[in-house]
Amino acid sequence: MKLNWPLKMLSVFLSALPLAGALLTAAGVIYTLILGEWAVALFLLAITAFLLPLGWWVLRISIRVPRREDIVQVTGSGIVHEWALPKTGDAGKEEIPFSRMTSLYILPHAQRFMAGKTPFYAEYPRLVAEWREDGERRLLSITEKRPEDFWKLYEQFPPGIPVKTGYFNIAHYPDYALGPVLDEHEYREILTGEPLLLPFVPGRITLFGPPTPRLLMPGEERKRYVWIFDLSGVAVLMVCLSIMLIGLVRSMPGWEIENGMFVSDDEYNYVLLFLVPLFFFFHIRKRAYLVRLIIQAAVIVAIWLFAGWIAARSHPVHPDFMESVRFSAILTTVWILLSYAAGKLIAGAGVLYARWEEKRRLNA
Repeated sequence: MKLNWPLKMLSVFLSALPLAGALLTAAGVIYTLILGEWAVALFLLAITAFLLPLGWWVLRISIRVPRREDIVQVTGSGIVHEWALPKTGDAGKEEIPFSRMTSLYILPHAQRFMAGKTPFYAEYPRLVAEWREDGERRLLSITEKRPEDFWKLYEQFPPGIPVKTGYFNIAHYPDYALGPVLDEHEYREILTGEPLLLPFVPGRITLFGPPTPRLLMPGEERKRYVWIFDLSGVAVLMVCLSIMLIGLVRSMPGWEIENGMFVSDDEYNYVLLFLVPLFFFFHIRKRAYLVRLIIQAAVIVAIWLFAGWIAARSHPVHPDFMESVRFSAILTTVWILLSYAAGKLIAGAGVLYARWEEKRRLNA
């Protein structure tokens, strides 16, 4: 299996964030120790102890994807599949005779490219052979970019094998993930040896391309990237909260207070410090994670109150200081709810746009 390189680079970048966060938080520990803020230093030290093993573990998981080389050929008796894992030295070979094949699927493998600022799609035929082994469904595919090579390949199959053709893009799916995708569509069926009329022109360049199944990655691979993204979001948020804690302890006592409320513009800088990672990493989601929302609000309110408590014991403060801290902490929950609502609106708009785009392509 060859991993999509842009996704792999994104995975490595995101998984490196916990390590960078651990280094920044460790610097915060040294800074607060120099200033004599022991309680803040202990808090940041606990975060560093969590981020360091997390970052190293996630980074190893993200790059531990074996590169696999596959060679698939059609011979006079069937399909020969050779594979190798250069990193481990493992290799294998299997032969699938024509007599064991239950179906052939011929579908477009559309690759996107840019001509200036305009995207185009090249539609290549991908032939997928299906057979059963020990009661388990197996799939193996061959993609030909030259139309004449595809027709030569197809003519090697003997008469009598069911052939199913359709028009939807399977370029994003490796062989091991094709099963559920193939089961969700209807096909035009013939037998090998009969005239083959494809619903697309092999090698054709189009402006829109065939419709793509909604899931762009197979389930397990998609879960893996979501998992890495979530852990990276946690790391970024913890670093931002650490910076927020240090900043609040140092700057809160100097904020002006009127009627039991802070009236300093600096307060909004610290609100943005936790609101930005929350919004981009956690709130722009289609699903409603209410338990996560409650935990996020509780943690941020607790850190806000903790910072006020430390500031009140290490600096001379206004008599109404702690009342202002409590009101400000409650106000942070309002900002979190607004961020959550905005994220859901954007996610909903994205879903509607995806449905409109799919209908536009089908009607094009």
